[in-house]
Amino acid sequence: MMEDLPNPEMARKGDMPELLNFLHRVVCERTPDHARFEDVSPDLFQDSEEKARRILVLRDEGRVAAAAGSHPLTLNIAGCKISATGLGQVATAPEMTGRGCMTRLLEASIARMEEEGAAVSWLGGRRDRYGRFGWEYILSGYNYSMSEKIGRSADDSLQVSQEKCADALITEEMFVMRGSCVYASDSLANYSVRMTRKSGELFVAHGHGSTSPVAWAVVFPAEKRIAEYCGSIEGVVKIVKTAAVRLGGVTTFVSPVDKGLNERLRAESSGVGFAGQMLLVVSVKKTVEQYSPYINSRLPSGFGVTLRMRLPGGGYEDANIGSGGPVVELDRRSMARLLFGPERASDIPGVDPGLVQLDAVLPLPFCIPFLFTV
Repeated sequence: MMEDLPNPEMARKGDMPELLNFLHRVVCERTPDHARFEDVSPDLFQDSEEKARRILVLRDEGRVAAAAGSHPLTLNIAGCKISATGLGQVATAPEMTGRGCMTRLLEASIARMEEEGAAVSWLGGRRDRYGRFGWEYILSGYNYSMSEKIGRSADDSLQVSQEKCADALITEEMFVMRGSCVYASDSLANYSVRMTRKSGELFVAHGHGSTSPVAWAVVFPAEKRIAEYCGSIEGVVKIVKTAAVRLGGVTTFVSPVDKGLNERLRAESSGVGFAGQMLLVVSVKKTVEQYSPYINSRLPSGFGVTLRMRLPGGGYEDANIGSGGPVVELDRRSMARLLFGPERASDIPGVDPGLVQLDAVLPLPFCIPFLFTV
């Protein structure tokens, strides 16, 4: 049936109203009370040429019949700058299902990611239907639950102020503080828009008699969730405990990179769960190159290996860890498990169990702050 389909094309300025109505209609077939996309993420759906071109569409008799959006971000993880692309707004009109629309769009989206130089691509949550295109479910971090009772054990060396994000002022000094955690590169102006697209509140920890912040976080009170944080460990812990008391409990997502904060919250929280998402290795070479500061800091002396990723259309792509060495050849999904999954590297099918040195290097840390999901 795919031979009857038109080629994917980029949406154009002026298409956005039709596209948003289409997305809302399709999503509401499954989730009737789903919010409109422009209400959830107004910055992504402005009716501009730049925003429209992030979404590939298929048309049937001139009307949008299927769509898939790809949204690039630069992530700052463990001192590394990672080029990532989020996949979202994937939808097919009910009358077009079974005709290969998604296959055509996702193949075109991956080709576009390759052309634009992405290292990886992610999907929020676990959606197994994307597995045949190369996305794999990987561990991305930990969700800590803090009860109101435990929150009351916070010490009094710091105090926490609280105000609605719509009224809050993020200063340049505060914005720079995000360098202490995993974050997405952005401008202060764009970040302010993202902060206010939900009913968020800004919690700021500072010393008594001082207005200088030592930590701050964006909190979603209705969801009892901390969306993003930065600053000192003591300051973040104070905010988590304060939010737990004020909201009657709270959850916090923490990347594996934040070892000190993980240790504190693991010891003090009332519960912990594992968070995951679907990840596609767009380019194993770019992934290894961009994570090289992290990899080199953990690489055993004298160890090297060559990672070879088999590509769907035939051929392969190589990336050297260290000076290279024995070849580990895997398909895209297995490569994602090797690089980012929770298993030991030496337990991945296709990896020589003798390459135990890889366990010291992998998994690589990866997460998307909640404010930047698409």
